[in-house]
Amino acid sequence: MQNWLCKGSKIIVTTRNKGLFSANDIQWIRYKVELLDDEKSLELFSWNAFGQANPVDGFVEDSWRIVYHCNGLPLALRVIGSSLSGKGREIWESALQQMEVILNFEVQKVLRISYDFLDGDYPKNLFLDIACFFNGMDVDDAVRILDGLDKGARFGIDNLIDRCLVEINSDQRLWMHQLVRDMGREVARQESPKCQRIWHHEDAFTVLKGTTDAEKLRGLTIDMHALMEYRYAEVVCTDSMVCRKRRRLNFFQQWLSDFFDGGKLQTGQTSLFPILSTDAFRKMPDVKFLQLNYTNFHGSFEHFPKNLIWLCWHGLSWSSIPNHVCLEKLVVLDLSRSCLVDAWKGKPNPRLLGSPSP
Repeated sequence: MQNWLCKGSKIIVTTRNKGLFSANDIQWIRYKVELLDDEKSLELFSWNAFGQANPVDGFVEDSWRIVYHCNGLPLALRVIGSSLSGKGREIWESALQQMEVILNFEVQKVLRISYDFLDGDYPKNLFLDIACFFNGMDVDDAVRILDGLDKGARFGIDNLIDRCLVEINSDQRLWMHQLVRDMGREVARQESPKCQRIWHHEDAFTVLKGTTDAEKLRGLTIDMHALMEYRYAEVVCTDSMVCRKRRRLNFFQQWLSDFFDGGKLQTGQTSLFPILSTDAFRKMPDVKFLQLNYTNFHGSFEHFPKNLIWLCWHGLSWSSIPNHVCLEKLVVLDLSRSCLVDAWKGKPNPRLLGSPSP
């Protein structure tokens, strides 16, 4: 290669591995390629989809939806734009619906290269755990939780940063581009037979109803408020009346039928949520991460998971932590916006995030 270069030549190298630039005998300047802004994103997408700098009439709104979804990532804008070039309205609508659920295969294939080159199971599991559960969390809290499972989380996160899979933003929170996050979640979904991570609220709701196997469950997150917001455009409750604007009638009807047929519903000033059975915990004996925001259960907690590292339960409705809830291995407990009065009753006190508010 030296025969190709003259004195003073400059070489431009693009890589996703920052560790390649560790040689001390080479003068180099590292430059991070930033994401495109919205206007540049729309222009790049339009050139690939329409062969011009702006969307054609009738496709402007849909083009902006795709631009916001891609969040400035040139690869996704180019691939999705090219795939829709010359296609009619029906294909666009189908693509937009699919895009909300499944990451484009070509985009996923390229983004996954960095994941596949991670060395060993530990960094891969670390990446998948962050993608499914800890994206957006304060980095110190995330490290504390992950160290409770396997030591070395901070070093592992630095390795993921070097591979451009994770960042720490200005607020000191873990951050992934949403398409990188979606790639990780798709990998987790494909690997679910041997290690289950459940982050989608509807899937979590199904597991908590006790209708699916969860013996290999590593982590689960559900937020009943988020589930309601996803399913309804608006929920307004008063003491005497519940007004609902429904988005997906089939899910709503199924939900009510499930719980009127032997189940329970909780109603009040701020909620219309089903009360789940604690029997669901029998099927998840080795779960490590559990987020149960604004959920309510009836029954004994005798079979509540005993190997939990992280429990997040916003809006806990009881005045004290239920008996049989084992906290011995717990590293971080987040009970923000709960109704706790006498929390511990002799239980060991893990690091508490948030403050219970009566």
